[in-house]
Amino acid sequence: MPFARDEKWGSIIYDSEADCFRAEPRNPGEGFRSERPLSLTCYPGEADLGNAEDGLLLGAERDPNFEEWLSILRRLRSWGVLRLNIGSAEVLERAAMQWFLDEAGKLDLKIVFSIENVPPNLELQVPPGAEVRIPIEPANGRKHLELLARCIASRIEVRILTVFEPLQAELLRELGSDLALLDIRDWTIAPPPSSAEQVWIEAAPGGIPQEVLSLRERFSWLRIDYADIAARENNLIVLSDGAVFTQDPVTRERLWLGWLKELELQELIAHSKFSLERHLNLWVNWAACITRAGVITSHWSQRLFCIDLRNRGFP
Repeated sequence: MPFARDEKWGSIIYDSEADCFRAEPRNPGEGFRSERPLSLTCYPGEADLGNAEDGLLLGAERDPNFEEWLSILRRLRSWGVLRLNIGSAEVLERAAMQWFLDEAGKLDLKIVFSIENVPPNLELQVPPGAEVRIPIEPANGRKHLELLARCIASRIEVRILTVFEPLQAELLRELGSDLALLDIRDWTIAPPPSSAEQVWIEAAPGGIPQEVLSLRERFSWLRIDYADIAARENNLIVLSDGAVFTQDPVTRERLWLGWLKELELQELIAHSKFSLERHLNLWVNWAACITRAGVITSHWSQRLFCIDLRNRGFP
């Protein structure tokens, strides 16, 4: 299902199936760019210094204040946000997840649930029809097969996130085989969170490690992305008390931007700690995508900040 917003020069579309944004200008020959954010991550079980109002935090043994949460969703949608990632979604009850799905849908806002830590009992309170990103490390892949199978049987759209180290190449291939057998089609492989990353990928075509490229040959029916999900999802954050943060691109430290109820869109865009260009670049300039057509590397451009990957072979 596409989610869209109007711009002076045309419209921006979020394609939920491919999890990417694209621009549809009325006059393709003219330059254009957006002046509003595309996506944001919300942590409903977390507050700044723990000072959220009673009932606003969503999690175990708490009564959610859905009226306040609705105002948060409306505020974000007024900024033009099309996609909302719910971080640490494992803290939510099924009813709360369903509420997010229902209310966000009314606002033409796509909800993605991200699991940070898979519960020890391998049970997730995810309602049917939800989209959930589940982190699986190559060494633990076999432990999560039953969980993934249950999600698929419950009509839950599963996207897999794996942080990969070069020494785990064989385990990665085994995990790919398991995902293929489960008919899971979306797999994101994130670069290792270390300073050694650049040394590792320097010699790889298109900036993709050779180990990841080989997966394209082995599992041609999988959509395999190589992207820094942590940087992308945490570039713009709102906590349950309305505290808004961005993330330092080097240290990954959260940087305070203000309170959601008080922060105007133009203040956000002009804030010295927030870069709209970086935000758009993270969402559109995928480090590289492995597709049936080969390797695609997109670059930031004043003229075109959104690239429709499907028109270039993306399934």
